[in-house]
Amino acid sequence: MLLSSCSGDDEELPNLGNFTVDGATYQINKGNLKGYKSTAANQSNNYTFDFASEQGNTVRTVRLSISFPFNTMMNGEYKITGSSRQLDPWLSQYTETTGKHTDTYNNLITGVCTVARIGENNFKVKFQMQTTSGPEIKGEFEGDVKIQEIE
Repeated sequence: MLLSSCSGDDEELPNLGNFTVDGATYQINKGNLKGYKSTAANQSNNYTFDFASEQGNTVRTVRLSISFPFNTMMNGEYKITGSSRQLDPWLSQYTETTGKHTDTYNNLITGVCTVARIGENNFKVKFQMQTTSGPEIKGEFEGDVKIQEIE
């Protein structure tokens, strides 16, 4: 008898939290952070978190685009209105991709997230948002992210 397996078949994706979309829960198994750190007082820091749930040939991604004042830490609460710590209502979104088909939901009517930087690459992020034409999304991420800073 011959037994074989591909290492990719046996590897489990990490569990970095989860998010719910209209009541269905998905495990987050990848986190990325891209951003620009301001270098002058007239600029804002702008960062985007991407939290992905990969299941079979479907990838669901929550994107949180945040901005905060020059010379301040990222930690804090972000809202779509009335705050110097802004959750961007247009750039923040939920996407669901199956094969070559992608559905994107943005244009938030409500949204809030809290960010806590625990270590150099380690974050805890809680979020809740509602799009005008799509689902309510809420969840929590805790773990390491791959960081790409743009200068």
